[in-house]
Amino acid sequence: MLLLRGLLARQGLDEALVLSALELLVWAERAAKNSDGARAAFEAFAERSDDDARRFAVAKIAALALSEAGRKAEARRAS
Repeated sequence: MLLLRGLLARQGLDEALVLSALELLVWAERAAKNSDGARAAFEAFAERSDDDARRFAVAKIAALALSEAGRKAEARRAS
């Protein structure tokens, strides 16, 4: 996750790379059982993406992270 955050801190990255890094970060945060991190990564992804299908798919991963952390009400709002 540090590598992804370091990449995202760089200026001038291609937008496709930024979106891919943010998407991967949602997955990584979920795998690390960090629901706050997954939610934050999803919010950053959602602000930048105009692809509804991809945004929905990433929202489902963030919602799973929240649900697995016992935050089911937040999970329903995220998805």
